Amino acid sequence: KNTESGELAGFFDVLGIPYTSNGVLGASIGQDKNIMKKILKYDGISVLDFVCINNELFNKNNDFYIKKIEEMGYPVIIKPSMLGSSIGIKVANDQETLKKALNFGFKYDKNVVVEKKLNNFREFNCAIIENDVSKIEEVVVKNNIFTFEDKYQTKESAHILPAIIEKELEDEIY
Repeated sequence: KNTESGELAGFFDVLGIPYTSNGVLGASIGQDKNIMKKILKYDGISVLDFVCINNELFNKNNDFYIKKIEEMGYPVIIKPSMLGSSIGIKVANDQETLKKALNFGFKYDKNVVVEKKLNNFREFNCAIIENDVSKIEEVVVKNNIFTFEDKYQTKESAHILPAIIEKELEDEIY
């Protein structure tokens, strides 16, 4: 926290230290799931239905937010808005697990993003640096979400690079 979301880039900018990562604006927008999803949606890019919830507002009117989330239908996935690496992520299948997952997420961030959980999906990564686009990578995991452990602590996940996909899907990703 307080490094990937632009703070470190800003610190380096102030000190005149060169760096190779995103600048302040790109890092802060890219790290904030709520803002990024809104920008993608605005630009016509398909995103899952979601709601961003502030801890303070939730505590004042949790029934309103619970109802709003339940309108999406279970299962939902709860994510701290400004963290990466799947830290603080939980899945909720009912109201009881939803409340626990929200409280868990609020331990990591004052805002959480709640979105409909996908089932039977494939995950792909593709990096873009200026005008250069990487090959597409497919990530295969055994869990129903891509956890911190899957990313960094196990050999159970697979990274297929380049992904073995049909041309139509490749074109859609690019």
